[in-house]
Amino acid sequence: HYDHIGKLGRSIYHGASDNASGVAFLLAFSRLVEEIRPCIKVFFLFTAGEELGLLGAKSAVAGFFNFLPRKNILVINLDIVGGGDCGIVVVGANQYKKAYRHLVKTVKKYKIPLEVKARDMTANSDHYVFHRAGFPSIFIYTCGGAPCYHNPCDTPEKLSFAKTRELLKLLVSAFLIERDCVPY
Repeated sequence: HYDHIGKLGRSIYHGASDNASGVAFLLAFSRLVEEIRPCIKVFFLFTAGEELGLLGAKSAVAGFFNFLPRKNILVINLDIVGGGDCGIVVVGANQYKKAYRHLVKTVKKYKIPLEVKARDMTANSDHYVFHRAGFPSIFIYTCGGAPCYHNPCDTPEKLSFAKTRELLKLLVSAFLIERDCVPY
């Protein structure tokens, strides 16, 4: 999602980590997809209203995504990816074990220095709406760094981008290079 809380009273919630980092990451990833031109279809969706109740994701599922087949699709939600000092967390890893195992296997195969942790499905971001609608969906976020979640201190200078390149390499390797995999 490209928006955040905004202003509450006199406090400004900048949303650098949540989720300007995800938007910037998705833009960089889209450039790589354009260069690689994979044989799979890749859709990029920037939603709004996540903090207000996942409104953009709900609209997408009710609209355009409602007409897509649920088979052979994996929704990857990238939210809060401006850190990474302590690796990444894959929400939905236990529900979509094949996707999670594929990410872990890719880290090992390409020797990507990135710890990949598993977490059960939660209703804490846009991926959950797609999951509830029957789309295999995971949510990837980085862990470690400044503790400024939903806080006015969530500003760009607090982001370390410690594992941004590694996460980008992981997604490119796992889903664009390893194309013969059905990752869910």
